[in-house]
Amino acid sequence: MKKLLLILFLVPMMASGQQLPRLHAVRVAKITPVPKDTTHYDRNSPEYWDHVMDSPKIDFFECRNDEGVVGYLMTTADSARRAALEGRFKGRLLDGAWLAEVQRAEEVMAEVLDRKADSAQRICEVFTAPRYYRFTRQYLFFRNQKGDTCAFVNCMMDFEENHPERSFVDVSDGDDDYWRVVVNLTKRQLMHLGVNGPEITMVDGRSREPRGLDSLSVFGWMGGDKRYFECDYKALPKAVRRNLPKAYRVDGMTTYDGFHLDGKDYYIVTYSDGTEVGLDHRGHWRYLYKRDSVTTEEMVLLTGSTGVYEAVVKDMAARGRDFRRYGWVQAVESVKECFVVEIKYFPSNAPEATGNANNMYARYTIDPKGRVVGIVH
Repeated sequence: MKKLLLILFLVPMMASGQQLPRLHAVRVAKITPVPKDTTHYDRNSPEYWDHVMDSPKIDFFECRNDEGVVGYLMTTADSARRAALEGRFKGRLLDGAWLAEVQRAEEVMAEVLDRKADSAQRICEVFTAPRYYRFTRQYLFFRNQKGDTCAFVNCMMDFEENHPERSFVDVSDGDDDYWRVVVNLTKRQLMHLGVNGPEITMVDGRSREPRGLDSLSVFGWMGGDKRYFECDYKALPKAVRRNLPKAYRVDGMTTYDGFHLDGKDYYIVTYSDGTEVGLDHRGHWRYLYKRDSVTTEEMVLLTGSTGVYEAVVKDMAARGRDFRRYGWVQAVESVKECFVVEIKYFPSNAPEATGNANNMYARYTIDPKGRVVGIVH
């Protein structure tokens, strides 16, 4: 995670009807050829290294406006490269695409992403202004099998190693600094949307703070810059000792860890069965991790209701996943009046599953009313 984003203002903001400015089409005013610099070509590199090599068989054209470079139009006359690209996009490359097509691609892209944000209940951070406008584009145009004009728009942050002016940047990781869309310009439809992993962060609707609270977790994935100190049972504050759960004591093998974070003391108690319980200095039970599964009874004990678990079940069902049957809660933590729930979903043994394609990890942020206000998977 590059920064901590709070979601505490999400509910009142949505209730008041406030919205982020809608995405507008990036303007492209001028297109000029990019001179080839053959000193950079590595002709011996295999094709799958396209993301770190120059692409001598592709011609690049710089797309600019008054504010600077927007991106690069790509074309190719090489028959082998054309065949590879046409196979990837299942269409015929469109020769002669120029300023009008690039501008239209920007208009349709902004339109369909806005539509998705308003109607599909999920929006990635990369599509929130002003970050959306900071990505460098690569454009490739083709006609699909129905004769519709389509655009592949490859978007990336401007990192020195990318060189989008001479390389077809094809990165398979890199968080949400890399994403791509295929839009049907004829029908003004979104055909494909892909955002790189591993962290894809979303919330319901259009929000100023699109991340959940997992980045503020004290005991879980993030935890900040912890400074540990020696601790045993006798060194625990009385309030902590008084509230230690006894259910996990199997053979008496229990360890205690203390740490400072942001001027406060916290304690992690690890039991012999691998269960971890996190408490603050007042003895409030803030965190529970289990190797097998956090039960619904334990969820109620920590969150105060069944609403948090049911919110996960409902959201997974909306995605076509039977969480009650194939999923389990690995950990739950109280964070800023909300609850961050770490889940695993492994239907690999299910008849309808193919390999591990449907397996997933996710971290939900659930608010006190049992609503999903953040998800990272």
